[in-house]
Amino acid sequence: MEINIKKILKISTLLIMSLLIATASATVYRQMRLTGNITVTAPKLVWIEGEDADASIDGSIATISLTVENGTAMNFTSAIYLKNENQTGFFNYNITIIDGLSSSEFEIAKIHIYDNESTTWSYRDTVDLTNTSDYSVGTLNAGKYLRFTVEIKAINDQPTDTQFIIKVEYWP
Repeated sequence: MEINIKKILKISTLLIMSLLIATASATVYRQMRLTGNITVTAPKLVWIEGEDADASIDGSIATISLTVENGTAMNFTSAIYLKNENQTGFFNYNITIIDGLSSSEFEIAKIHIYDNESTTWSYRDTVDLTNTSDYSVGTLNAGKYLRFTVEIKAINDQPTDTQFIIKVEYWP
């Protein structure tokens, strides 16, 4: 009997392929999944209009308009408020001056900060709007407010620098 090498190679190849297919088919694969849902919430510190300054609020940006008389110190005792709307916990905050006022145009330009952590408003800090390195840090508990009062005394009839910008950064 004559041995046909070609037939043996074909049969061997078929046998090896069958074994590989059978091995792959016998492997049990398992899978796991991760599904995520994202909830977007409103900011938990919110601006609230005060009683004695014109304010407009658009989300996290509040703008107040104050009218003062030259040479007269004016106090706006409830210009605007910042409220922690959380039900529990607190926020740390850092208030800095981004754009200040000129001390050559304003003798007094200050924001006084009060909180209602107790039953009455308590003085917390003062930020001098003519000093861009001035700042205030603190914490605000859930459901509590910061009240911003503004004290201004202009010393120039036609000031050129009349806008200030403060930034309030906060975190849990």
